[in-house]
Amino acid sequence: MAAQSLEIFGLLDLRIWFCLLISCGSCLAQKDCTGVNCPLLENCIEEVLEPEACCASCMQYGCKCEGYQYYDCVNGGFRDGKVPEGSSYFVDFGSTECACPSGGGRISCYF
Repeated sequence: MAAQSLEIFGLLDLRIWFCLLISCGSCLAQKDCTGVNCPLLENCIEEVLEPEACCASCMQYGCKCEGYQYYDCVNGGFRDGKVPEGSSYFVDFGSTECACPSGGGRISCYF
């Protein structure tokens, strides 16, 4: 009797798991983005992919420091050499200000 009782509970347990897997199958499926052409996110320094979206959107526009500017950016407190739009930093002992324009793009430096 006890063995039969365990067997019934085991079958019920399997049925519950099976129903959960079927009902949650759509939870685990990803959206089919085959053939989607995503736009190029120019001057974007931080992208985010929203749930159910095929293409990323820009969370933060800015400037990417290149060449010798990279070390100046990092020393100015901008990690990974990425400066948010509208931000600036000083170089050459404070005699030169370098800024990232609104909308991002290229860094400009002024004496």
